[in-house]
Amino acid sequence: MTPLLAQRIALRVVFISLIMLLLMGYWLWLQCRAVAEQDREREARRRWLAARRPGRFPLSFKPPPR
Repeated sequence: MTPLLAQRIALRVVFISLIMLLLMGYWLWLQCRAVAEQDREREARRRWLAARRPGRFPLSFKPPPR
């Protein structure tokens, strides 16, 4: 194996690794955005339900046992 061939193989491996890293970062970013959107929708629904319900505490509140 000549040094030029070894350099080409190493360069291809590095290039493919960088592409994979960028794709994984992009997919992680998309996943985080989707989760944040779900959290916003869930929080809005919880606030809407708490505003409709008479009383002082939100629906997620569990009173302490007596």
